[in-house]
Amino acid sequence: MREDRAVSVTVSYVIQIGISTVLLTGLLIGAGSLIDRQTTGVATTELEVNGNRLAGDLMAADRLGAVAYGTNTTATVTDPGATTVRVNVDLPRSIAGEPYRIEVTETAIVLSVDRHDLTVSVPYEPLYSDSIGTTAFQGGPVTVTAVYDDPGVRLEVTRR
Repeated sequence: MREDRAVSVTVSYVIQIGISTVLLTGLLIGAGSLIDRQTTGVATTELEVNGNRLAGDLMAADRLGAVAYGTNTTATVTDPGATTVRVNVDLPRSIAGEPYRIEVTETAIVLSVDRHDLTVSVPYEPLYSDSIGTTAFQGGPVTVTAVYDDPGVRLEVTRR
């Protein structure tokens, strides 16, 4: 009878360790997916905020250039027939710890993070410019340039 009791204590101990391992593993897996969801949410919000910042500064350069072209103030005059306005936008080099891409099209700014498979599109509508050069580059500080001259008005976004 004594030998059976020793076996039951050992078996009970092994079962307790097994149950504890399964519970701990479940908690770790659950916490990992929670962290992934939170990171995705933060990344989406950061993309939206930075896209709106860039869109706002792009439209501000458009307005500043139009005012400068009309009155020849608040701008760098590169030649008598043209006015150039440059606005520096300090965007972060990474979103949620990952590099991201910025694509500027005629109607929207598209920001994306490949690792999290996220893409955010921020529409904008310049009031005075005729065209904007479609461009794509890694995220980070950018310069928005508005050039006003006789053939037309154009906006350019380049990485600094």
